[in-house]
Amino acid sequence: MTSSNTLHIFDIASATMMHFDVKLAFENLSKLKEAIEKKCNIRSAHQVLLMSGGENLQPDAQISSYSTGSDTNPVYLFSKHVSELSPLFYTSSASLSEYDEPFMCEFQRQIFNSEKMVNGYKTFIARMKIAEQFYETALKQTKACENLVRNQHFQQQGWAAVIAHLEDLAQSCRDNAQILGKNFDSYIADRQDHLDILKNLDQVIEVLKKIPILPGLRDKCVDNSSLLADDTINTSNQTFERLTLLDWLSADRLKNFAAQCSRGLKRLDNRTMSFLKLEYDTVMLVANEQNVKEIRCVCERPYSLEMLMSKMKILLNDQANLLEKFHDDEYSELDLKDEGSTAGICFPHHDWLLLMLQNYNAMREIWQRCIKAREKLSVGVQRRLQRIVEIEQKIDEIDSKLVMYNDSLTRLCKELEILRQVHLTPSMYVSAVIEVVRRRNFSQSFLSWSNDLVDQMQALHSQELNKRTKFHSKFEGHFLNELFSGLDDIPPAFATEAPSPFDDGLPNLTTDDLNTLKYQLPDLDLSFTFPNLNTTAVSFFATDMVGSDELENIGCKPLSESTVEPGYTKSFLQNHHSLIKSFLVESKQDESMDSEYNITNIIQSFDETLKIRTRRLCEERQGLRVVNEFELLDFNNLLQTREEKIRSLKSLIAEKEAESEEDHLLLLMKQKLKFEQENMDKLRSIYNSIELRKKQAKEYQEKLAKEAKEVKMLESIFKHTLEKYEKTCKEMYDDNSPLL
Repeated sequence: MTSSNTLHIFDIASATMMHFDVKLAFENLSKLKEAIEKKCNIRSAHQVLLMSGGENLQPDAQISSYSTGSDTNPVYLFSKHVSELSPLFYTSSASLSEYDEPFMCEFQRQIFNSEKMVNGYKTFIARMKIAEQFYETALKQTKACENLVRNQHFQQQGWAAVIAHLEDLAQSCRDNAQILGKNFDSYIADRQDHLDILKNLDQVIEVLKKIPILPGLRDKCVDNSSLLADDTINTSNQTFERLTLLDWLSADRLKNFAAQCSRGLKRLDNRTMSFLKLEYDTVMLVANEQNVKEIRCVCERPYSLEMLMSKMKILLNDQANLLEKFHDDEYSELDLKDEGSTAGICFPHHDWLLLMLQNYNAMREIWQRCIKAREKLSVGVQRRLQRIVEIEQKIDEIDSKLVMYNDSLTRLCKELEILRQVHLTPSMYVSAVIEVVRRRNFSQSFLSWSNDLVDQMQALHSQELNKRTKFHSKFEGHFLNELFSGLDDIPPAFATEAPSPFDDGLPNLTTDDLNTLKYQLPDLDLSFTFPNLNTTAVSFFATDMVGSDELENIGCKPLSESTVEPGYTKSFLQNHHSLIKSFLVESKQDESMDSEYNITNIIQSFDETLKIRTRRLCEERQGLRVVNEFELLDFNNLLQTREEKIRSLKSLIAEKEAESEEDHLLLLMKQKLKFEQENMDKLRSIYNSIELRKKQAKEYQEKLAKEAKEVKMLESIFKHTLEKYEKTCKEMYDDNSPLL
């Protein structure tokens, strides 16, 4: 088959190129593995097919989907099973029988016989045939050596692919170990909290047993009845009266779930991860060993092979030149056709044959060196392949464990998260009920307020439009219209459409349900407040909607002693407030006048009113100063009276102290006796705690002794593994001679 119609598979262990039909490149990879199994007896399950760079060919892929399989970039093959790694030494270019000792002896016999022949044309023809055989053999030898050298190059590239594949597996294992370590650190940080949750689970169950499912939630309970697992709940009213959260969650299933979480917490602890980490570090130590990945003298091999091929080509050129000399003499023999003359020309032919025999022996030696180099490299590759296969198997094992533990840890974390939600169920349930009631209250208040606001804003907008229209009808056409620009504007519509209803999908829960929970669960915090939008609604343009009295109430804080500024009393501010109120009433009356008075009269009346109010404020301020002086005088008299009462109380206290001195001493003795008794109780509790710690220390010492035995056992296992590894390395180091 030609190269374009051939799929090339290179066996790394035997340094052999195998050829298959190119149609297999378009079949599933399993078909190719079956063909390889028939040809070289490597089971399909044990075959590892790599492309240059170490990428592993996927089982469900096709060779045509990869850029490999040609004669310059073949698919590299090796077996994962150690017993199938025995190297096969043979050449596909020529038979070994062409280069063995009997064949060399045949050449020598033919040369010896031709030497005894009488020099002539027949002798020349016989010797020329021997020379042609030498040249044909040289061509075959050169081609065989080229194949051997090329296969050794492929073997080195295949070995590099094997190492790259090993490093990819090791890196994948490192990534999985890093992921597991990160997840385990996060898990171990919360492990104690999860243990506490498990410890307090019985208390949570007791609380869940008391929390009823409110009537507004019973429809959802019926819809989600599958959550009850094996428990059967009757939907009758009698059953609903006693339905609780624990019934809905299923007590038996909850306890089984908690037991499962408890087993997971006990199984995944620091001790388990320590053993796993020790095993992982041991495998990675072997996988990172450079002596396993490197083959001695492999760096000098390409140069040495190229030197041998250069010598081979020189010898082939010498054989071609000697054969060409025979051909030149052939033409001379034909021209002379004289036995005497021909005899003179035949004298150097025997020497040429001896020289060709010498070249043949040199080429045969080079070919044998190539064979031995290939055999030696194959033996080294086979030894290391056995070690690589063992390392990859260990990496696969530890990687599978890492993935398994990571999956178990992920599953356990999800289960613990569910357990944490169960722990928070009482508070979350109450919070959800409060939130639903709050939202329903808010939505009802908001919609009511917004509808009222829409009605008011529509009335306000309509009223303002009527006022502007009325003024515009009077002012339109007057020459003063040129002085007042912008009187044609109209106010835009604002809040004239009611919002759409919302929160319609909430459960039908009310404050009565909250009161029910508060009555049945007095220990839970059920403090809740809801806003009243009717008292917090912003009343825009209040003077036009509800009058001047409502305007005074908006934004005004109640008067108190803490809000009065320095220099002003509460009575003064109230009087001031009444003045402003009367001013607003008068301004309202003045404002109700239409265009009967002109703008100048309105301004003059406003100035006069402002002067009167200012004069009244000044009079009130003077009166305030007089009132403050009288108030200060009364305050000083009150202070003097209080000081006299304090002096009399001090004298009375001194007399009582003299009388109660004995009682005081007795009280001190009683307090001292009580203090001594408390100290005795503290010492007794300290003694009990010391005894308890002593007992715990003894138990901890026994635990440490047990762990020390386990550590010694692990050390012995680790030493045994290292000794085995050193023994293997020593076997690989025994081959220290050059490969060529």
